[in-house]
Amino acid sequence: MDAASRRIALVANPVSGRGRGVAALRELETELVARGAQVQALTTTKAGEARGMAASVAADTIVAIGGDGTLSEVVDGAAGRDLAIAQFPLGTANVLALDLDLPRRAARTADMVLAGRTTQLDTALVSCSGLAGPRRGFLVLGAGFDGHAVHALARARRGAISKLSWARAILDAFGSWEPRELRATIHGPHGASTHACESILVANCVHYGGFDVLDRSRRLDDGLYEVYLFARASRAALVRTGLAGAFSRLPGGVATLLRASRVSIESDGPTPVQLDGDAAGTTPATLEVDALRTRLVVP
Repeated sequence: MDAASRRIALVANPVSGRGRGVAALRELETELVARGAQVQALTTTKAGEARGMAASVAADTIVAIGGDGTLSEVVDGAAGRDLAIAQFPLGTANVLALDLDLPRRAARTADMVLAGRTTQLDTALVSCSGLAGPRRGFLVLGAGFDGHAVHALARARRGAISKLSWARAILDAFGSWEPRELRATIHGPHGASTHACESILVANCVHYGGFDVLDRSRRLDDGLYEVYLFARASRAALVRTGLAGAFSRLPGGVATLLRASRVSIESDGPTPVQLDGDAAGTTPATLEVDALRTRLVVP
């Protein structure tokens, strides 16, 4: 397909990149139009709007301009549609962009989009208390301290998120954190098993919070997510986990690593859950890798 026949929708979060979303949208639009593509430029005005745009826009490719949250909404909204999804990363962590070494300049992003090389990306349907219905994720679900920190950030958020915002939220969460026992039922290649833990990550990525700390053997399209079970998540245990990530990588002796196509998480009381870096509700929560995969544009 030549550039002139390509229909490309750009969906931008204007507050991403410390307010650079609209400028990045215009830069990429200019680059694509100069190469002959048909471009529709859209800007979100509130959380969740990218999901509806991705579900209805007429396009062969949708480019999410923003961070992991914007990309997550676009992946969710476009599920089941015959199109490809790309990202122009502007967020704070940009986890998938780091995993795949995605370009961060408009000209190189335009080249990547028009080249049209794609890979398959597993997605997962997530349900938890507080969500209106199942939501599709592609990156990471966290319950326990991870979810507690993301919820702390959501409560304190005023506009664009920076790394300083994250640091403050983590410090606040560290001070107020009280671990609660979780029960995780893991459905993996060798059957089902149940495990007690105080914190859990269910991930389809290598980078976490912008750092290269998770298991590098993960595959984007194997139908499985990596499950990191932290038996203890006291403040002392959290410090040990941070040190393990800083000097090696997880599980690093502080967690148990399993692989699963379905994970159910329960607790004696509501425990915060995050999905793809956004506050998603509380336990009980379920993540199940879906048969639908996303065609993701890569360099």
